[in-house]
Amino acid sequence: MSQRNIPLQTSDSPPTVAVIEAVANQEGVDATELPPLSTVIDPDALDNLFTYSTDEFPHPEGRVVFPYCGYTITVHSDGQIVIEA
Repeated sequence: MSQRNIPLQTSDSPPTVAVIEAVANQEGVDATELPPLSTVIDPDALDNLFTYSTDEFPHPEGRVVFPYCGYTITVHSDGQIVIEA
């Protein structure tokens, strides 16, 4: 099983955008050619879970795992995205 770790830059892009761009890059296609992420996960919920953080309301610890385009995607609260084929 092939695995690729991608550091997530939440200040630059939300997790959903990072996932789509990473999968598109892995597949060698434009991101617009991929199916909507909403077919497998609620994009707003994923972004809200891992994008917004303050000292008063830090990121929850954990991860979200879901299938997308033949890959198993894991988004970790520490900012890592793991794509497994």
